[in-house]
Amino acid sequence: MIELSGTSQKRLLLALLMSMAIGGSPARAREQKTLTLTTASTRGGDTYIDASVTTSNFGTTTSLNVAGKNAGTNPVKALFQFDLTSLPSIGVKQATMNLFVSSVNKSGLLYEAHALTSLWTESTATWANRLASTAWTTAGGVYNGTASSSLTLNNTTDPGNYHGWDITADAQSWYSGSQNFGHLILLNISHGNDVTGININSREAATNKPQLALTFLQQVSVLTATAANAGVSLTWTNPTPITGSTVLEAYAGVLVLRQQDKAVAATSVPADGTTYSQCNTIGSNNDVVVFVSTSNAATFRPTTICISIKFSRWTPPKITQPNAVRQPAVQGLVRQMGPRSCLK
Repeated sequence: MIELSGTSQKRLLLALLMSMAIGGSPARAREQKTLTLTTASTRGGDTYIDASVTTSNFGTTTSLNVAGKNAGTNPVKALFQFDLTSLPSIGVKQATMNLFVSSVNKSGLLYEAHALTSLWTESTATWANRLASTAWTTAGGVYNGTASSSLTLNNTTDPGNYHGWDITADAQSWYSGSQNFGHLILLNISHGNDVTGININSREAATNKPQLALTFLQQVSVLTATAANAGVSLTWTNPTPITGSTVLEAYAGVLVLRQQDKAVAATSVPADGTTYSQCNTIGSNNDVVVFVSTSNAATFRPTTICISIKFSRWTPPKITQPNAVRQPAVQGLVRQMGPRSCLK
């Protein structure tokens, strides 16, 4: 149970980010799960698009090419999208797209991952079109101009291995409201060209299919708020590990106060390697870490000192119900807050 005074609060949404915090240890709580892109996946897919054959689709091939044909004037790009339905509501700490590179023609070239910004399908995407009868706004795919990450590959040591492109920021944005259209791998020809390039196993390959490794936090559940004597009582249930995930640290707790009139920031997640104390702020919205548990994940009794420091006084809505308890600030906070967990 958490008890918070309601007399000095701005309009707040109370949120629970569950993180490991035992004694003075860094705040951590993580699970890890690897999603494999297979032909059984109901969403997502992979293919490549080739500027030399603008209307050809390669959605069923077992190997995806990335190259810069004809001195880079006819490039070939690979597209990937993973099905995230098994992880519907998490807070992403790390996301790595691991692709099995079966061949590398030239060493020292730069292969970049870019987030796609338009819907496409494996069975219809071509250099010209993203859907069967819908063209890309720009032929060759529409994607963020800034690479999410890049790798330089060696033609001796790198073939026959998985290689990881870091897409953490993109995955965090998906769970903060942005749409997931997947990623595109391209050869940055400003660093050198290769007409043969690299080949990557697709989901149609017999083995070594594309993978997305995610390290994440879960939301708490059954979060309830009720008026208490000179405060608000909160109770909740810690997450149950997701099927198929590996628990890297057990869940303890960090309580975070968020302003209700601001969107949840993707950066409002306790960072590994950081020791939090009362009244620390995190994220671009300066959300407040009120208290770090030292023993029990479900019992906190924080003081209200940082609430009065970080937030100005708030006037609650008028209580008009007959026989209302004479705690308008507390009741107003409970109604504004509602039973909700908020990690996104």
